[in-house]
Amino acid sequence: MSVMVIIGAGPGIGLSVAHRFGKEGYDIGLIARSSNMLQHMQDELSAAGINTIYAVADVAKPESLKEALFTINHRLSYPELYLYNAAGFHYQNILGMDWKTMEEDFNINVGGFFHLMRLILPRFMELNRGNVLITGGGVANHGNANLTTLSVGKAALRNLMQAYQEQLEGSNIFLGMLTIEEFVNAEDKRYNPTQIAEEFWKLYQERSNYSAFEVSY
Repeated sequence: MSVMVIIGAGPGIGLSVAHRFGKEGYDIGLIARSSNMLQHMQDELSAAGINTIYAVADVAKPESLKEALFTINHRLSYPELYLYNAAGFHYQNILGMDWKTMEEDFNINVGGFFHLMRLILPRFMELNRGNVLITGGGVANHGNANLTTLSVGKAALRNLMQAYQEQLEGSNIFLGMLTIEEFVNAEDKRYNPTQIAEEFWKLYQERSNYSAFEVSY
């Protein structure tokens, strides 16, 4: 049984990735903060014949994330693949922003990934295998005066991922980031969630060919 867990599951990229990997035989675990949204996603995926469960969690809180992962592990099995897709942002000009807002989103964009890795890496390292995909963003490449929490968060997330890659170099543990250079738009031929899910599948399938473990799209 192959299991994928999507952290930060939502009706855009998360749902499309669940459909794409589910079509390939993966059981899907979904983690997000909204139980109603997760239930709707589960219903849609189950109708498509994809075995799906969900657990509610706040990724910024390690104990909450730990409990959600335990629920999925108990009901499916230990996942071999994770997608970190959680993102927090406020559309607010930097001159009117307070630190609490920055900290709140940073705890989602970066803290959640840090907590995830602390929870899953011991088993991955023991087995010397495992896979983590990460949703990156082109906003990491330059500061944005109105999306500062997102641009700073994605930049720090990328840096944190690279630190783990350096530590895990030579192992069979794969960390791959898909950096999406434009904003996701369901009407865009290139940057719609279905096409992005296809790029995640391509990255995962070709992971042995990548040396930098980051693909810009």
